[in-house]
Amino acid sequence: CVRRGGAMAAPNPESAAALANLLTKVARYAVVLGAAGSVAQAAMYNVDGGERVVMFDKISGVLEKTSGEGTHFLIPWLQSPNVMDIRTRPRSISSVTGTKGTLTIDRSSGTNGREECVSDFCASKTMQICKWST
Repeated sequence: CVRRGGAMAAPNPESAAALANLLTKVARYAVVLGAAGSVAQAAMYNVDGGERVVMFDKISGVLEKTSGEGTHFLIPWLQSPNVMDIRTRPRSISSVTGTKGTLTIDRSSGTNGREECVSDFCASKTMQICKWST
């Protein structure tokens, strides 16, 4: 609207149609870009340090390949990542020994062991049956 001599002038119909056409195109592109961004975000996952991921696929079950640290891709709504912690944990082994008489000695030893799964694939299928190594 252009003001001429204190009165409002009628808008130009051609410029109004061009503006409406432009806003329609912007809205279409915004919807397409929003949908594409949502799918891209759903298709990526991040694995932190000290973790491994075993992928579960709804069609073929647990996949044999594990994923290490970094950003990885998956098929949304078909695959789901299961994060497993593989960090070193302290472990305490205690032993109570007896001597002649009534004296008992409580001995404990600390080790830093790491759970070593025989195979990440087997571990995830059997709910992580692992053995300790020192």
